[in-house]
Amino acid sequence: MRASTCLLALVLFVCPALAEALSRDEAYVLARSGDIAATEAAFSAHQASFNAGDIGPGGYRSPYWVFKTTEPRVEATLGDWLDAYPDSPQAAAARAMQLSHIAHLVRGGRFASETPSAAMERFTGTAKEAFDLARGALDAEPRHLAAAYEVMTLAAFLGRRHDRDHAFQIIEKLDTPANVLLSGLRFNFSRWGGSPEATQRFCEERAPLVPDISVEECLALADYKQRDLYPERTAAAVALLSKGSEKHFLEQHLSLIHISEPTRPY
Repeated sequence: MRASTCLLALVLFVCPALAEALSRDEAYVLARSGDIAATEAAFSAHQASFNAGDIGPGGYRSPYWVFKTTEPRVEATLGDWLDAYPDSPQAAAARAMQLSHIAHLVRGGRFASETPSAAMERFTGTAKEAFDLARGALDAEPRHLAAAYEVMTLAAFLGRRHDRDHAFQIIEKLDTPANVLLSGLRFNFSRWGGSPEATQRFCEERAPLVPDISVEECLALADYKQRDLYPERTAAAVALLSKGSEKHFLEQHLSLIHISEPTRPY
């Protein structure tokens, strides 16, 4: 296994122009291999391919999801990776993703007022560590889309509006219109400092840029994501979204079978 990952890294390092997107399966092996040089070479070539326009945003972000884990072997790889390459934005972003995952496991999905103070304290400390790594990665590599998503999400939870907006501006430039809409919609909700009017404007501005999301579907999605506040709108939102794109509204397609009790999303 080590020989195969070393060979992969050698090919990517010597011939980056010929490199394809690093697959999630390849990243899974690297994350558990302990082969730090191969990991750095592969992810650096992956970034270079994205910067050159050879791979799209979905293929670019895919391998980074393997770091959303608490597995000890992955944690060891990440620690060694950062130690060996302290200036690597890829290593910093990968570690940030793992720490962000841990932070949200500790916090849970309830509102801050309903979360034990000890959990909130640990969440905040871990989230700040993850944020600093992700922001450092984005500063070093302004096209690091994976880091931009972590900065946006963590900044929102940490109350850093400027950093959240800065990261979203990068996402606007690098990701697809659909992903921009789906990732940015929630920050127009009242709980994130927005308003119903801001949500309406966002949908009217963004939905026309996405072939398979209408303004009405965007607004219905907003209702669905705020179903704890507007439970009376849930059924209508599900009915509309379940007729739309399964790619974007799979959860609502499934919810049509059985509309669960309203939960409290972030």
